[in-house]
Amino acid sequence: MTIKRFMVQFLVVFYAFIWFSTFATAESWVVIKDKQGVCEVVAAQQKTTGIIAGPFKTREEAKNAQNKECPMEENPTKTPNSYYETPVIYFNEPGPRNTGQVLECVRRRAKELNIKAVLLASVSGATALKARQVLDPEIHIIAVSHVTGFVKPNHQEMPPEVRQELISKGISVLTAQHAFGGVGRGIRKQLGAYQVDEIIAYTLRLFGQGTKVAIELALMAADAGLVRTDEDIISVAGTGKGVDTALVIQPANSADLLKLKVKEVICKPSSF
Repeated sequence: MTIKRFMVQFLVVFYAFIWFSTFATAESWVVIKDKQGVCEVVAAQQKTTGIIAGPFKTREEAKNAQNKECPMEENPTKTPNSYYETPVIYFNEPGPRNTGQVLECVRRRAKELNIKAVLLASVSGATALKARQVLDPEIHIIAVSHVTGFVKPNHQEMPPEVRQELISKGISVLTAQHAFGGVGRGIRKQLGAYQVDEIIAYTLRLFGQGTKVAIELALMAADAGLVRTDEDIISVAGTGKGVDTALVIQPANSADLLKLKVKEVICKPSSF
């Protein structure tokens, strides 16, 4: 073997060793696609499978290649199927001025989600009657009144003739102990000690009075057997008179409070 030939072989082996050492020690990145068609950028390993691009010296280069090789519509982790968008209305002020808009929003969302039951806080019955005019006829409206004695002993704020009118129009009327203001409120009024139900109520008021009441209605209606706990409903409530809040809720019984799910906010006040 001539010296010249030996030098050529030596240089080939030397540079091959340098190249291998560089890529073996430096971190590199590749784009892979798994069996579900999901693209990812991962650090290159000796046994990495499913490589569709790379290796690259930087993660940024690999991400650029991922965007090219796996456009958004082809990448299941980024498809619209992983989320959905729906309008949410935030009112500048709480109160009855929002009632008409709330009922229109409820009508629209109930139709889109094929929801068949709407809970509605209605002390005098007026809001429930208005809801019957706005909501589709197949919607079962459940009007939830104040408990008898809320204002003063033995007094019910919804007049008997209004209750009968609501029932004649196919509206169920529920009068029952408030889920967040029953026996616990009695202890607080007499002894000055807040109980867990009113603590929950004050916590939910962080989102507004309507949110607290809407969740409370879902518990009360489930306890009364007027709604199922495995079917979504829309619960509507407000601040004082009228309504300003609507939520899509999966109800739960009061004893299973933490199983209740607030699935969507349809509308609510942003100031309260």
